[in-house]
Amino acid sequence: MGHPSPGGRAAWIMRKRAFCLERAMFATPGSSHPLGPVVRRYVVCLRNAGCSGSTVANFEILTHDLTPLDHRAASSTDRVLFMRIESLVAELSPIEFANVALRESDDRYRELAEHCRDVCWMADAPSGRLFYLNPAFESVFGLAPDLAYDDPDGWRYIVHQQDRSLVHECWRQLDSTFDGWDIEYRVVRPDGGVVWIHERAFPVGDLHGHTLRIAGISEDVSARRKASDQVNRYRSRLQKLASELDVASDNERRRIAAGLHDDVGQNLALARIQLGQLGQHVSEDCSELLESTAELIQRTIDSTRELMFELNPPPLDELGLWPALEWLADKLKLQAGIDLQLQIDDHATNAEIGDEQASILFRVVRELLHNVVKHSESKRAILRRLTTSDDLTIQVEDFGCGFSPPVDPLGVKGLGLFLARERMRFLNGSLDVQSQLGEGTTITVTVPLETAS
Repeated sequence: MGHPSPGGRAAWIMRKRAFCLERAMFATPGSSHPLGPVVRRYVVCLRNAGCSGSTVANFEILTHDLTPLDHRAASSTDRVLFMRIESLVAELSPIEFANVALRESDDRYRELAEHCRDVCWMADAPSGRLFYLNPAFESVFGLAPDLAYDDPDGWRYIVHQQDRSLVHECWRQLDSTFDGWDIEYRVVRPDGGVVWIHERAFPVGDLHGHTLRIAGISEDVSARRKASDQVNRYRSRLQKLASELDVASDNERRRIAAGLHDDVGQNLALARIQLGQLGQHVSEDCSELLESTAELIQRTIDSTRELMFELNPPPLDELGLWPALEWLADKLKLQAGIDLQLQIDDHATNAEIGDEQASILFRVVRELLHNVVKHSESKRAILRRLTTSDDLTIQVEDFGCGFSPPVDPLGVKGLGLFLARERMRFLNGSLDVQSQLGEGTTITVTVPLETAS
């Protein structure tokens, strides 16, 4: 659109004052006055400001010319007239400066906006009526600019029904406290296409901080939103597959553990008994060999039992999550020689956790504890449980070498932590990593609880 009209109250006042001043000074034909040339120049400036917009330089020259002519105002009438002229200049100069600055700002904005691929727009405040749209508006929104110019709400009918309340609420706040907005919404083009819009708006004020208009940029982010939605779908599928893999893995672990107990373990135990019976009917030379073989079978039985516990910890199925973690802590103390302290801070005693949650949490915490043993170089760690009425939080803290925080978008370091975080997402939980080089690592997992009534 073109520049706003130079009319309005300020321009009308300028033209009115120019007319009255000219009549008062030059009503008598042939009359002369010491201030006549200066007043004539001032009248011209007033007319220019009221009709075609004078420049700031005109007022600066006028003020400069009036100052040295003060001594010419011999009569009281002249002095009063001069004071009135000086007052008019002082009053109108800020208006002129503001108008020129605003026009120059608009010109620069339009010069940039005309070649911008995003939609650039300006609207009046507080009416919200659009008075400028760059050429990109029609290609993005699919509407002719005239529709938006003629009706302030004419373009908003294409806003997606689910997003209209958000957009209308933004445009309703065009008052003195308006500080802009940064939103995303959808529009349904007349051709049926749905476009995602990322819109940023900001106020444009005068010298006194009063909002005169609103400027904004509306960007078509449909491609980004499509890619983001696709990533979210892939993430959901990954979480689902990870959950199904965990369930299948648990079932397979139980099957293998049961096979080791029922077949391998029982057969080994029976073989040891039979060796003992056989020892009663052989010579002393053979009895030593039988005893050695029996000890070997016993060590195999113990190893098989350990493997069974690794595959399917009995405390997890029989006693629950925390007793299973205590069993795991005792085992790590013996195997790795690590001082693992257990701390409990429960504020809710009636909280319940499902079998699936317990199984996944046990696997996650076991992975974290194994990381402490393998990577932290720490001989001391803390396994901490904090329970509220809503959440269960488990922390694994070590005092080892630590590591640099990850910088990748997934926020994880290593495949183990990645899988642990995905498992927590599946439980609607979270995994937070806090670590610094040389200062140890604290990893916190949190899941929502089902509270017993």
